[in-house]
Amino acid sequence: MKKLKTFFHILKNTFTSPKYYRDVLLAPFSFSLKFFVLFFFFYSLIYTAVIYSGMNSGLTFAQKELPDKILKLYPDELEVKVDKGKLTANVPQPYYFSMSRVSTVFPEVSDQNSKLRNLFVIDTQAGLDDFGKFSTFALFNSDRAMFVNRENKYTVYTLEGIDNTVINKDKVFKFKEGITPYIGYLKPLVFSSLFTFFYLFGLFSLLVYLLFFSLIVFLLSKIMTLHISYAKSYQVALHLGVISTVIFGIVSLLKFPVSFPFLRTIILSLLAYVILHTLKSEKHPAKDHKLKIAGRKK
Repeated sequence: MKKLKTFFHILKNTFTSPKYYRDVLLAPFSFSLKFFVLFFFFYSLIYTAVIYSGMNSGLTFAQKELPDKILKLYPDELEVKVDKGKLTANVPQPYYFSMSRVSTVFPEVSDQNSKLRNLFVIDTQAGLDDFGKFSTFALFNSDRAMFVNRENKYTVYTLEGIDNTVINKDKVFKFKEGITPYIGYLKPLVFSSLFTFFYLFGLFSLLVYLLFFSLIVFLLSKIMTLHISYAKSYQVALHLGVISTVIFGIVSLLKFPVSFPFLRTIILSLLAYVILHTLKSEKHPAKDHKLKIAGRKK
């Protein structure tokens, strides 16, 4: 409890008190690093919870309804085999799986709102240039799988390396039965994966970024004749990084259209100038004072 109180004391002063950075400069580097790592843990937890809350209904649907709907949707008559990179199917071709058929199982997917008439088409005689004429999201020929991409063009994948693979109604049923005992773990798996990604990737990338931003803090201190070392500049940058993380996290969650180049660096530089100017304008040098750091006497 005492440690949490200390953490929030540091967090409050990081945001509200430029003079508090005198305490930061007198503290060991590990003091700021531990604070930053703990802050990012809580930040990642909150950020993950907000993102996850928007996914919760979709995950519930995936757990309770999706496997049965996919089984219902799969055509009773269709069996696809891929052996030595070559695809064959037991249906007359071209075989069309229409969006209207999808909408009978997934009413929320209306074929009226789709620009394409088919979910997929199987035609082992089709070439790459035939993709456009089928009005489909996916086309499977004898050795290729083609999918519409975000640019409304298509991406081609080879079937080379796929051997002795059969897909039919019975295989889909067995797959559904196989995943059923584990599908209850979907939500905690998604939450923990999101948290791990946001925490580890976000922490590492920001620490690296602050290595470079610390040069700006270091140069500003030299210009303002404060003579702060690079290590201490990085320590100040860690606290400033907390401020920028909260600001841009809120901007991201609220989906504000902010795309100004180097905006984070500009904001951090302004904050660094305010803090350094405050330190310079004080009457008494920091080294002449016994400062209160994190609620304890130094």
